[in-house]
Amino acid sequence: MKYFRITFWSICLALLISSCCDNKELGRINFQQSELEVNPYKGDETLNFADNNGTILTFKGNRRNTNTTRTDGCADCCQDYYTVQSSDNTTFSSDFLNSQLSVNLVLNFDEFTHKTNPNLSFSWSDHPNQSSIANISFTGFPIHNMQDTAANRNLYREVLTLRDKTFHQVYTAVGNNYSNDRLHPDSLYYTITEGIVGIKFSDNNTLVKQ
Repeated sequence: MKYFRITFWSICLALLISSCCDNKELGRINFQQSELEVNPYKGDETLNFADNNGTILTFKGNRRNTNTTRTDGCADCCQDYYTVQSSDNTTFSSDFLNSQLSVNLVLNFDEFTHKTNPNLSFSWSDHPNQSSIANISFTGFPIHNMQDTAANRNLYREVLTLRDKTFHQVYTAVGNNYSNDRLHPDSLYYTITEGIVGIKFSDNNTLVKQ
């Protein structure tokens, strides 16, 4: 009988606690359309680049995907939350070095001030005939102050010529320090209207958009 009473009151207490849990969605925090347009890709494009020898290397679009998270970080937590579009990623894959190239937007939502500070960045990974995968990230730029930030870092050019092609309003994203002697990209050239227009590698081979 004592065991029954304990079980009964335990169930009642659990029901009482659960009935008090009213975790409401306080709102949805999304990228602004103007922020998303910093990335001109839909995600299904095929990018063609010519290297120093005129060989055409192709990167095929896998997808463009927006990721959503809850600010409480827990789907079953008993607390109010915001639903946030945390990132927007576009990836391209190539047989060249079995590589993947990504254009990444991150919203950077501050749950205390409810402000966002969206950022544009790039990443590269490859898995050639070696056991390890090289993961390289590149310079990021705050979307709301891209040009001034890049200019202050000497990473912005009104006009940039890559071999026989000229591009305008170009941002240079520099790869993080990669000490391995393995071939890897060290700079990426980007425009808001055309996307990735060039990739310079550690052997000075430069892929130029065709």
